[in-house]
Amino acid sequence: MFSQHFHSARSNPQPFIIGFFIALFCIGALAFPAYGVSWDEPNQFRVSEKAYQYVFHGEPWPTIVGERFYGTVFELPAAVVGHLLELNDGRSILLLRHFLTFVYFFIGTIFFYLLCKRLFSSTWMGLLGAVVLVLSPRIFADAFYNSKDLPNLSVFIIAMYTLVRFSDEENSKWMAIHAFASALAIGIRLTSFLVPAFTGFFLLLHVLHGMKSGRSEFGKRAGLLVCYLVLTILFTIGVWPFLWEQPVAHLQEAFTFMSTLGISTYYMGETIHKLPWHYLFVWVGVTTPLLYIGLFFCGLAAILTAAVKRPVDWFLTRIDHLLPLMWLLLPIISVHLTGAGIFDGWRHLYFVYPAVVIIALLGLQWLHHFIKKEMVLTSILAVHSLWIAGWMVANHPIQNAYFSIPAPWVQHNFELDYWGLSFRPAFEYVLAHDTSPVLKIWASSSPAYSTVAIMPADQQARIQFVDEKDATYLLNNYRLFGYKQDYPHPEIHSIMVGGVKVLGIYTQ
Repeated sequence: MFSQHFHSARSNPQPFIIGFFIALFCIGALAFPAYGVSWDEPNQFRVSEKAYQYVFHGEPWPTIVGERFYGTVFELPAAVVGHLLELNDGRSILLLRHFLTFVYFFIGTIFFYLLCKRLFSSTWMGLLGAVVLVLSPRIFADAFYNSKDLPNLSVFIIAMYTLVRFSDEENSKWMAIHAFASALAIGIRLTSFLVPAFTGFFLLLHVLHGMKSGRSEFGKRAGLLVCYLVLTILFTIGVWPFLWEQPVAHLQEAFTFMSTLGISTYYMGETIHKLPWHYLFVWVGVTTPLLYIGLFFCGLAAILTAAVKRPVDWFLTRIDHLLPLMWLLLPIISVHLTGAGIFDGWRHLYFVYPAVVIIALLGLQWLHHFIKKEMVLTSILAVHSLWIAGWMVANHPIQNAYFSIPAPWVQHNFELDYWGLSFRPAFEYVLAHDTSPVLKIWASSSPAYSTVAIMPADQQARIQFVDEKDATYLLNNYRLFGYKQDYPHPEIHSIMVGGVKVLGIYTQ
């Protein structure tokens, strides 16, 4: 197995583990002030504040649809910290939220290391899984400003780790811990109701495996499952204030909202209102580094080979195969069955990306059976990791527009900077190249106006937003123009990401 040969057994991995996580935290602490403000952040801040006012000051829960149904497992703690620190200005509040979003991702990465370490029985494979998760440009970028999808990814990882521990230990301690982790995941996004389904499935497998070996212990496992479900319900109500009053009715409201949410999106050169079956698969493919995709398909081959050789034993014992398969496929199936709204690429399903990474690691193991020279695989991984890391540094802080395919295939076919992060480097370019005390600027979409609030005060003072006809500079990220870039003004500069133009700076 590759995990057994990845590094000499005599080496001590602990310095590498500690060094990696210290480096990751330091990189995050240095990087978070540079990001702009994404499209959803003003609304998420309102969700955060209204949850705080509801819990601590008895204000009514919001009735506006865009604020009412979002989970608050990230938002409420963020508001509490902000109030404890007595932050009142927009820049400080936004910087705090960006830092806390990264902290959630950092914790999630630690748990992903622990999960991979346990699934592969290898510290080195655990570390490799964490490295791959971090060296995924879109995931890393969103880990600073996307307070919906990235905390969801992080807490879902924690729920999967506690599921594996509960499945292994089958005791009340891990049952309670897993129930709390499940509730946290549900309290961020309702798709995490899949976690209890996963849990029941793996306990059932234990029953079936026990029956095969003559030790079913059905009563014990049934009792643990019932206790788990009861605790998960109670914890979910506890961590989601929306459910404190009329939990059943409000939960039904939230499910209805999730299944009816929809928006038009830009895909394959046109604005579409109904997603084709291949939408998610194409988006994952074109925004994930190609080496990871290649290893992923090798992992699927490894899973299929093992399942065909010994189907019964595979089904009953290979949690390292079944868990990532379920983690990946069931959310995609549920999205198609419920018609849940998916737009802006595949960010709503970022929480399945760790399953893609696990399957890719399985593919790496499988490849090792055919490529016996460990140095070859290690060299490929090292070179690819350095290349991805270099790309992320070169394109900081707009790694969110990463594509793994050639730029000509991207331009005019896919959504580009749908978050609006490119407005900040655009502002910084104009500020650096025009010394006028006040710059009259028009911008094509709302993230530009929000982004000014996170910039230093001296830069904010020089930016004045005006109507398009009165502007000296016009900034267009094309999202509200159907990604058509034939803007009828002279262009003086482009914000480029990997050879793709994501924003144009124009003048009159």
